[in-house]
Formats: sequence, C-alpha cells, structure tokens
Amino acid sequence: MSRSKSAPNIILRWLWMIILGYWITGLVYFVAQILFFIVITNKLSMSLMDKLDWTLTLRDTGGKPLGMKSKNSMLIRWIYFIFVGNWVGGIAVMIAAILALTFIGMKWSDNIMKNIAYYTTLA
Repeated sequence: MSRSKSAPNIILRWLWMIILGYWITGLVYFVAQILFFIVITNKLSMSLMDKLDWTLTLRDTGGKPLGMKSKNSMLIRWIYFIFVGNWVGGIAVMIAAILALTFIGMKWSDNIMKNIAYYTTLA
C-alpha cells in the first residue's frame, strides 16, 4: 500500500473524520450537486466531487483529473444525474462514510470517494 507523503497519520485522519469529516463532506457534496444543476458551473462541481475523498479522510487518493474527457455527452450526463446519479451518489457517499468508521474500511471508503464524480455524473 503506497502512502502519500502529504497524508497525515491514520489516527489523525480517523479523528478528523469522526469530528469534522462527515459534516464537511456532506456540505461539499450538497454544494457540488447544486452547482451541477447550473450548466456553467459543471466543471466546478466535478472538481468538488473529486475532492470528497480528501474532505472525509484527509487523504487525496487522486481521482480523475478535471480535464479528462467524458465518453458521454453532456445531455446524457444531465439526464443520468437528474434521474439516477443523484441517488446513486448519495448512497455511495453514505456507504463510504459508514465504511470509513473502521480502520479496515477506510481503504474501501477511499476507493468509493475517488470515483464519486463518476457515480454521480458519469464523468
């Protein structure tokens, strides 16, 4: 398991998650979903979703870069977000938050949070 040089130790990350991480992650996810509805701020929404793993556990797992082109058109991504992605993303964030409660589950939580932009918007 490779560890980022800038990531704090696991005890500090776990305390962060318990005390502040859940609240901040929920707020950032909510703001990102609101920004996705405004067409002009889609890219900002994607970048916020890419940082959800960091807001929950202080560990940047390096999600997809913002400039990566999506295989799906914006219309398909919008329709998916409105009917499916909203729910899938919310459920994925809740599962990741529950998994992050244990030291063993933090790795799985990081993997879910790394891909949250794809689950929510097919980006």
